[in-house]
Parts: sequence; structure tokens; C-alpha cells
Amino acid sequence: MQHLTPWTGAGTSNLEYDDIAGVFTTKLIEYDYLSQDWRDRRPRYYFDVRSTSETWDSPFPMGSARYQKMRDLSSNDSVYIIARVFEMYTGAIDVKFYVNPLKLYRQRLIDFSADEYTVRPLS
Repeated sequence: MQHLTPWTGAGTSNLEYDDIAGVFTTKLIEYDYLSQDWRDRRPRYYFDVRSTSETWDSPFPMGSARYQKMRDLSSNDSVYIIARVFEMYTGAIDVKFYVNPLKLYRQRLIDFSADEYTVRPLS
């Protein structure tokens, strides 16, 4: 790890992934997370992991700075994904992915509440 240097900038997400070969994008299209419009694109993916002890349909926090990052990073060249890990302290721990949350908001599948944003699944 001698080539790594200390990070001094602002964070964008918990994980970034460049889909150079298009394999991940193809899988997201296969499972209807993305439309066919993405087939020939090689986007950068930004994963934001949110974990709570609540059920999947309970609202969860998202700070205003993270909300603005999500808006800034959602483009024709990149995809923002919220990975919602829920029921953390039960034997039923699971994860739900919100691929392109701004699109899901426009489709009325999730909602954002202002100030310190709270994301509320609607379906």
C-alpha cells in the first residue's frame, strides 16, 4: 500500500465504482434498476450506505450535505445508489437498494423531508 496517500478532500460517498467493463450496469438493467438507455454507458457508481435498526419502510436520516452530493453526483455519467441496511439488530438483517434516488422521488416511490433530510420509502 505504499502508493496510497492520505485523503484530505471532502467525501463523495461510502464507495465509488467505475464500471469499466459494463458488467454491473448490465446486471442493474437486467433487474430493472436502470433502463435500457444505460446499456452502452460506463458510469461511475456512488454508494451511500445507510443503516438502521428499523424496518425497511421506516424513514432514515440523510444530512443536507449528503443530499446535495446526491443531487450533484446524479448525472448521465454517474449513478448514485443508497444501500439501506435495515433491521440491524435482528436475525432478519437485510438491504434494499435505491438506485438513482432522484428518479425514484420523481416517480413518487420515495420522499425526502427537508432540514436534515429524512428518506421515506413510499412503496
